[in-house]
Amino acid sequence: SKSISQNQRLSIVKRMQGGEYVDSNAPYGFCLADKALTVYEPEAEIVRSVYQKYLNGCSTSEIARDLNAQNIRTKTGKGIWRSAKVAYILSNERYVGDCCYQKTYRDTTVPFKQFTNRGQEDRFYAKETHVPLIDHDTFYEVQKLLKKRQDTFSKVTTQNIYPLTSRI
Repeated sequence: SKSISQNQRLSIVKRMQGGEYVDSNAPYGFCLADKALTVYEPEAEIVRSVYQKYLNGCSTSEIARDLNAQNIRTKTGKGIWRSAKVAYILSNERYVGDCCYQKTYRDTTVPFKQFTNRGQEDRFYAKETHVPLIDHDTFYEVQKLLKKRQDTFSKVTTQNIYPLTSRI
């Protein structure tokens, strides 16, 4: 069973390296058709408007409030949009036609807990794997604005770490 599991993981990593891997969950604005991401136009229009509103000066929480006021459903069908979900849409490289694989990884043993990949596993970046929703210029302008607003408005708390911190 462990050998089969390792072989499956290796085959998935090989597909990621070649840019051929297709995740089973399509992001908002896309749907899966014949094992490929295709544009789902009703959601794609919403994604484009989210990018445009952010470039026009709206915050992620204002955009989320606006989507909730318009009764627009999320991908899961829930009607509640949160600013974190809007921020995820704004920072997801899938909207420019690229894919970054292994942003998260799972344990190899039961229970299969999921963790954010901070260098424990290799990441693979594949360009032009599917049709983009947003052009590259718009996407990179949004990334600059996200970074600028994060630097300006984020609460940075510094903690003094001493040799006996968290030990007593």
